[in-house]
Amino acid sequence: MARTTRLQATRRAAASSGDGGTATASARPGHLPVSLATTIPDNERSLMDLAASAAFEAGNVLYVLGRGAEAEAHWQRAARRNPRHAESRSNIGVAHYSARRFAEAASAFEVAVGVAPGFAESYQNLGAARKALGDADRALEAYRTASHLAPLGHEARRGAALVPRERGGLGEALHWLRSARALSPSEAQIALDVGIVHVSAPPTL
Repeated sequence: MARTTRLQATRRAAASSGDGGTATASARPGHLPVSLATTIPDNERSLMDLAASAAFEAGNVLYVLGRGAEAEAHWQRAARRNPRHAESRSNIGVAHYSARRFAEAASAFEVAVGVAPGFAESYQNLGAARKALGDADRALEAYRTASHLAPLGHEARRGAALVPRERGGLGEALHWLRSARALSPSEAQIALDVGIVHVSAPPTL
């Protein structure tokens, strides 16, 4: 079973998809969005006692309401009750990232992928945190892993494109953006990024 489905949200409001999923948390200007895990897969519910599950879900509600510190405290509580619950671990990283504590965010996402190596969203989040820290090579490595784990997801590909773009690797950036656009042709931000690369790149690209 897929770990998550995706819905779009901001810290002030969330649009429900009915079956839950992930949310894209608002990032400060200049930084990439990170994905908030909002459901527990059915095959993992048996690992969560009621108190841990309630803490996880309460943290999600508080985060959407803009109460990040309280949300983080609930996710920390859920992680203490079940140290192998990757969604809580990843959301702790989201809280750190939103507070611009990028080193702490990267550490939390690394714990999440250590617990659940197949959790693509945590690798994507790890790429964003590493990029914010200026660790371009390891950011690209995390985005590549996310792209491999979620071959139909465009977000990690866009993130991967922005790393070489900022280093002048416009050909590689365009490769990732074309891949992302093929998966989500109506995504306006990807189209804008492609345009920026074309403006910056030599005519041969």
